Amino acid sequence: MNKFMIVKVALAVSLVVIAVSVVVYMSVSIESGMTEVLSDYLSLVDRTTIGNSKDKFYEDFYDAYYNNADVTSEDSPDSVRNKGGGGDKRKNGTLGYKTKKEAEAALNAAASRNNKQPAAWKVVGVNGRFFVVENQSSKWWGDVVSGSGSSMSSAGCMWFAISAMLSAKSDNVVTVSQLLKAVGYSVSYNSAGKYSVSEKLPCVGNDSGKKYANGAACTPSGIANSYNGRTLMDSGKPNRTNLTKGSVYLVHAQGDSKRIVSMTGEHWFVITGYDSSSKAYQLLNCKVTACNADEVDRLLNHAYEY
Repeated sequence: MNKFMIVKVALAVSLVVIAVSVVVYMSVSIESGMTEVLSDYLSLVDRTTIGNSKDKFYEDFYDAYYNNADVTSEDSPDSVRNKGGGGDKRKNGTLGYKTKKEAEAALNAAASRNNKQPAAWKVVGVNGRFFVVENQSSKWWGDVVSGSGSSMSSAGCMWFAISAMLSAKSDNVVTVSQLLKAVGYSVSYNSAGKYSVSEKLPCVGNDSGKKYANGAACTPSGIANSYNGRTLMDSGKPNRTNLTKGSVYLVHAQGDSKRIVSMTGEHWFVITGYDSSSKAYQLLNCKVTACNADEVDRLLNHAYEY
């Protein structure tokens, strides 16, 4: 082998060694950097939520990973989210969305990972904030029924109110289909976006004597606990001080003969706030967005704080 060839071989070996060293260095640096980022993240969040696919950190990771990997539809970000929900971390410590545009973007995201029909949701403005609420319509929910024949569209307002309540304090819209999956049912939809479940529900309302497929009681607390581990306590009436500090209430009105907050005399809806100057509650999933608090309290027989 001549001297020129020896020099070429030596140079090639040197380049390989340098390349390997650079890769190793970069890998170690990236790993170290990621460790630092993760440590910072863990110091800022409630660690009890880590590991839950509903956490926004993990959703961002899934988006980045699956958008750049060759995976099946079964492993897609939408499938991962639908197995565990849409997220339960509050938006910068506030309720709802700051702008209608942000709420509309959230609505479209909810539709894309559910029945693909944006018309199945709507944006509602309440006291300067914007919320995404699922439409309780037979067009989407008429085929989801209980053993007694009651449908989600005709008597399932509790589910839609729980969805609205969770969505109000979440980074993403929490849909009724996600809640149904959380309590043990398979959910599907046809080409028109109409939902169906794997079996008839025990009931579509509040009945602590009945159980969902996963064994949870047919109550608001049973649904919420199945979805994100939160137990809801029923205080009967809202605490107005807590409402001014960020709490929301899932409430049920009955005997509404004047049809103040309902169309039929009883209704599940959400109280998102209290204005002490006007003595009015701000309302969601309701026929009105504000109403005298004393008048609403007289109608209530359930109030679950969240």
